[in-house]
Amino acid sequence: MRYLRSSLAMLGLQCIGVTFTCINIYTGELFPTVLRMTAVGLGQVAARLGAMLGPLVQLLGTHHPALPLLVYGTVLVLSGLTSLLLPETRNLPLPDTIQDVQNQAAKKAAPRTREHPVVKSTQF
Repeated sequence: MRYLRSSLAMLGLQCIGVTFTCINIYTGELFPTVLRMTAVGLGQVAARLGAMLGPLVQLLGTHHPALPLLVYGTVLVLSGLTSLLLPETRNLPLPDTIQDVQNQAAKKAAPRTREHPVVKSTQF
């Protein structure tokens, strides 16, 4: 049981490292040039705050042994669900200005209307 727990802990640490790298790359793709480094910096601050709070969550284990796992699992699931709301950036150019981001958002929000072929070809 001890080896299984250690193996799962190491796997978890590797997954955290990969996720940390991917989030930094994605943040750079998501924000326009004028805000890019500010956004990456804020992401780093949030990551460091999480790293500081992590050991404090372990102290909850003194009240109930499963409580830290419950907190970590809840944060993990909520983070995963929240990441599903982020926009897709594949094959899109990096935005240079805030106006570029607004234009991309407006393009996605505009309803796609299909014109009926009969209506399109009819002339009055």
